[in-house]
Amino acid sequence: MIEDLKEIDNIYDLMALCGLYILREDRIQPYDFSGFMDDNYDELYDAVEAYCCAINDKGKRRAFAEFKRYISNFLKSGFSVERCFAVLKYADELVEAEIPCHLFGNHNVINYSCMNKKYCDEIRIVPRRRDSFFSRKAAEMKEREGAVFDFFRKSRKCTCSALDNEILNYMIWDKEKIENFPFTIYYFSEKHSITKHFLKSEKLTFAIIPFIEGELEDIFGLYFGTKTFEIQNMNPFMEEKLKKRYQEIHKKCEGINVDFLIFPEMLMTEGIMKDTVKRKDFGSPWLVINGSIWKNLVNKSYLMNGKGEQVMSYCKKEPFVYKDLYTEHLDRTQNLEFSILEIEKFGRIGIGICKDLVSEKVKMFHKYIGTNLLFIPAYTDSMDLQSGAGELSRDYNCIVVVANACSALSHKSSCSEGKRIGFISLPAKKNKDRTEGIVAYHQDRCREACNYCCAGKLITIDFNQKGVFDFGITYEVEKSAF
Repeated sequence: MIEDLKEIDNIYDLMALCGLYILREDRIQPYDFSGFMDDNYDELYDAVEAYCCAINDKGKRRAFAEFKRYISNFLKSGFSVERCFAVLKYADELVEAEIPCHLFGNHNVINYSCMNKKYCDEIRIVPRRRDSFFSRKAAEMKEREGAVFDFFRKSRKCTCSALDNEILNYMIWDKEKIENFPFTIYYFSEKHSITKHFLKSEKLTFAIIPFIEGELEDIFGLYFGTKTFEIQNMNPFMEEKLKKRYQEIHKKCEGINVDFLIFPEMLMTEGIMKDTVKRKDFGSPWLVINGSIWKNLVNKSYLMNGKGEQVMSYCKKEPFVYKDLYTEHLDRTQNLEFSILEIEKFGRIGIGICKDLVSEKVKMFHKYIGTNLLFIPAYTDSMDLQSGAGELSRDYNCIVVVANACSALSHKSSCSEGKRIGFISLPAKKNKDRTEGIVAYHQDRCREACNYCCAGKLITIDFNQKGVFDFGITYEVEKSAF
């Protein structure tokens, strides 16, 4: 490992090297982290602190070169798990997470999977992002209410490695987790217009579009195998109808503030999306979750900004069963990776598609990565998504938005006013106990206009107001027609 140290040229690779050594040794003989003695490493703590201070005066490269000379001597005098842990622990405490500038692309948008450049197949250093819009709003609510206890119970923690419980500001992903949960984070810096918009917000408004009624077989050309089904194409008449609705909905958003515009699963095509009006400036809708497109055995959702530019995509993991007979035929070789949008100081946003919300693996990923806001484009007449959403909200303080299609309900029985389409799940508290709040949206008088347009639903969460519901307390929620 001393030889490897010669090739290290940044703090994150140093953290990865020390972390990797600890994980390897811990598998042979577990280390008792509770026995670590801070007092034995005051000089090291001062050296890490001096490195952090020197960055502004000398630049990262020169500051690290000087720090590396100290670390080389420190580790050469006794390369051990304890010494490596001391380096990792103090770097975690003192080094502020900063996305390396070499990763930046245009428009202050980058994608990354870890902070370290070396050893990425065996260990990944990922910022934990404990300070988010959502955590700040909960803290502000506690202060505003003059409460003794937190507004919500603290989020449970899922560890990504044997080291993960021992440090605070970074996640340490080990080889097993890296292989099981490949992911890419798409990052908006503080300079991005979308980041600036969300950091000024006190409310978040979701425009949820059920989009269309009608049988699945009337909307798509379907191929049925013995036990599976595939979508071959969309009925041209239906595609033209949805394209017109899509454009009208976007136009409507420009007259009001819509933070997130969400469409349901499957009811999207490249043809519908391609004619989106491209705008020069960012604005409402700020982010668009384009349901999903079913093509070539892949069910894929596209997240775009309000200018019509693609930010990221995500492929469905868990197939659904149509009419209790035919399983959705998905090519599992093409849907392995997870995607997260990270907005600086706002939080982490994820996408799942329908039955992904009942997949233990998909839920586990969002627990590990600390997703704050999860969108679920869906096509279902089942209630089974509520359990998965409730778990993420109750135990991990994640807001889950399920955007379902009216079409998914129509074959079960004739549509009637009051039938639930979908819901938003929020973290909540009843007395002192953690719980989840389910805010549903229903078919109502919107059905009168359904042949001509989709009225949709506007749901606004006001993070400055406490909402009191039968299920307990959470933020105030307002619902209206779109």
